Amino acid sequence: VDQVHREGGRILAELAHAGSQSVVAGNVAVAPSPVPNAIFGNRPDELTSDGIATVAGRFGQAAGRAME
Repeated sequence: VDQVHREGGRILAELAHAGSQSVVAGNVAVAPSPVPNAIFGNRPDELTSDGIATVAGRFGQAAGRAME
């Protein structure tokens, strides 16, 4: 990153949530509803209010790590 900045370049970090399309081994997909994904066919767990707050908090943590 330092070298890119020295040359006048910029770095971009894109944070995203795959929702029902998540296919990471060992993880359960979560989404706003338990509707099966049309592409992958997996049925995600429905996010609760606490789950949404957890995801939002983790995005904040990820943004902080990206800024570091």
